[in-house]
Amino acid sequence: SYSEMLEWALPAKTGADFARLKKALQAKAGQDEAAALALNFIRGGFWRNFLVKYPEINTQHKKMYYVSQKVAAIKNQAQYEQARDLVWQGQCNETYWHGVFGGIYLPHLRTATYAALIEAEKLADASKQAGKWLEAEQFDFDYDGKPEVLINGDVQNLYFDPADGGSLFEWDFRPRNFNLLNVLTRRPEAYHQNLLETAQKQVEQAENQPEGREILLAALSNRKEAGLESLLHYDRYRRASFLDHFLTPEVTLDHFYRSEYSEISDFVRQPYEFEVKKGKKGNKLKLKLWREGQLKIGEEQKLIQVSKRFKFEAGSNQFEVKYTLTNIGSEILNTIFGFETNYGLNSGHADDSFYTINGTRPENSYLDSRGESEGVQNLSLENNWFKLGVSLEFEHPAKLWRFPIETVQNSEGGLERVYQASCLLSHWTITLNPGESWISRIKFSLNQLD
Repeated sequence: SYSEMLEWALPAKTGADFARLKKALQAKAGQDEAAALALNFIRGGFWRNFLVKYPEINTQHKKMYYVSQKVAAIKNQAQYEQARDLVWQGQCNETYWHGVFGGIYLPHLRTATYAALIEAEKLADASKQAGKWLEAEQFDFDYDGKPEVLINGDVQNLYFDPADGGSLFEWDFRPRNFNLLNVLTRRPEAYHQNLLETAQKQVEQAENQPEGREILLAALSNRKEAGLESLLHYDRYRRASFLDHFLTPEVTLDHFYRSEYSEISDFVRQPYEFEVKKGKKGNKLKLKLWREGQLKIGEEQKLIQVSKRFKFEAGSNQFEVKYTLTNIGSEILNTIFGFETNYGLNSGHADDSFYTINGTRPENSYLDSRGESEGVQNLSLENNWFKLGVSLEFEHPAKLWRFPIETVQNSEGGLERVYQASCLLSHWTITLNPGESWISRIKFSLNQLD
């Protein structure tokens, strides 16, 4: 690809080093023949590294490949051509990379990509089966050498990665052609370092020079709002869903939002065992994911098993998960357990997108709001632009933390803040005697709004 693209494909730190090297050579090129020659051979990285740098690009790319294979099997020529055109729309290159333009960081572009691919997939599925149906596939969907579990049906698609915390990384609501887990993780970018360095210089110059205010205003001209450096919080893991956390009482909502806390377990990124069972009538599926691990509480190591059992039914807009935590150690266990879900509803601060908690809207109910709620029995997130909502019902009332996943990205108009998703951590304080289990069920529903 062209040289700038290959520079952007580099990892953030390597990309920053490459930019400095290139700038130094360009400064010497006029007087140093060796520097001028070296510039002809500097090419940066390799385009496919975008699939490594951004796992979200990789899974979007593999979704496109998976759907493309389905479409290729359509026998009716007219149906095939209609679905093929949708696959071509889903291959629009803009969301498969990122550079000085929005690229993968623009949610509305990713939403359009997934919409085209889901519609194409529906056409391919309709050529084989009609009515209510449900099936499971187990194969290496993302080509990382480990199997994923794909639950596909007439209403929902749910893609699980047992090897990555037993997480859910795609959730398609087929009636709306919408992937609710179209979420981008907060990661460092090479240009973030420039933002931090510029912010520090602004402070020093504004304090030490009479013309500091003019310098400050000039420096801010390459960004769409002030204070973007305060949003540079980086995630330790991909912002998928059903990520299992164990925390200490000292951890607050702000700590969790900033990724400035310590996990006392290793459940978030480690592999889970899994098993898929199909009902006798073929219209129901069960997925069980489980893992044994340790909790480090002070100087002690506690043993615990986490099991999450999902139930799916053909034709349904709902599913249920049953969490079971079992103390498999020999001592009493006190901990805080929570599971994380993320929802890419594509609209953060808008009157048509909001939370409802226990039947009422909180004072600040926008999807990009931060808040803490006790005794949550039910909640919903609604987006009335796309006419869809997701709701949760808890068997045991939960404590809820909510906050936005926002990125700072480069664009044609300068650096900007972009809402990517709403993050929820539903959690409970749990005490378990040896051999004792804590069990709780949560029901999830997807709804088409009027």
